[in-house]
Amino acid sequence: MDRIWQWAWDRYGARRYLWVSAVMALLISLPVYLVFLSVPIIAFEKSGRVVDATVVTLVAVLMLVCFMILPNRRWIRLVEQWEAGHNADRATALKATYSYARRATSQTVWGTGVWAALLAVVVGAIAGAPCSRLIQYGTSAQSSE
Repeated sequence: MDRIWQWAWDRYGARRYLWVSAVMALLISLPVYLVFLSVPIIAFEKSGRVVDATVVTLVAVLMLVCFMILPNRRWIRLVEQWEAGHNADRATALKATYSYARRATSQTVWGTGVWAALLAVVVGAIAGAPCSRLIQYGTSAQSSE
């Protein structure tokens, strides 16, 4: 995995590294949310609204990736300046990468748990699940993250 991230950094540099990260996160997250969350709910409810659930899941995963990647952009700006050759202190840029990694990790862990619960409830509602089961979907997705 380190080789992939190093390749992305070498190929795209700091300017586009976050966008490459966003695309990779989307490619990893979308099948997981579809196969392990949305499709089982649709199948359990015996609903034919697979296309609707897929579209909602796609939009939700896109929003989740934006939530994970884009707000942290300001933390990486020093690294971008240093990589571009501008006057930026190396130690400060390194400290910014650690701050970015810590913040992005905690934000991603909490965000995906809440997001999975909300997505499960929305997909359950699309499938026509009763209110009591929507509560179960929300709490089950939350506890499984």
